Amino acid sequence: MATEKLKITSMITGKPISFDAYLTDMSQTFDSTWNTTEVFGRNDPIATFAGTKRSISLAFDVPAADLKEAKSNLAKCGKFATFLYPGYNTTKAATGNMTKGANPKPEIVETGKYISRPPLIKIRFANLIKAYKGKGLLGFVDSLSFTPVMEAGMFEDSKKLYPRTISLSFGFTVLHQEEVGHKINDNGKIEWMPGSKKIPFT
Repeated sequence: MATEKLKITSMITGKPISFDAYLTDMSQTFDSTWNTTEVFGRNDPIATFAGTKRSISLAFDVPAADLKEAKSNLAKCGKFATFLYPGYNTTKAATGNMTKGANPKPEIVETGKYISRPPLIKIRFANLIKAYKGKGLLGFVDSLSFTPVMEAGMFEDSKKLYPRTISLSFGFTVLHQEEVGHKINDNGKIEWMPGSKKIPFT
């Protein structure tokens, strides 16, 4: 199987990482939620549509041709893991004391932290994972696993080990940035939103 670039971007830092990925498994799930009400005298319940959730499961292998590439791949796996943690802001307050020195200033100390940015990411993988107009697909990772393929062996450098191949897998829940569905256009015909004439999700 040919290798493709998997690009993952943190929405907190804005910095991307990319893997030369050999896809080993992929599935997409579309879960529609309906609220149903049982009514006396009807065999079928009254169903009200609530929404459709899209989730993706992806697994791929990341091989390394040499030690340098193996170090880079392992570092990228670690960085990917950091994308699952939120961004914090700090609260500060004056203590009433002054700093020491020739130009004393009010002493400011940190009093606490609070989560200000959720760990959202964007993913782009060939034509299989992409948003409208080829942009990265926004969402969040609910599980991530990366495992060295022990049968492939390791590179060793200064008593440190670097896997020749790493298997990664993660679950991704999509957050739709466009209105997704069908509408009637100005000519009275039903068309797919957000305007793509091609089959969506491919």
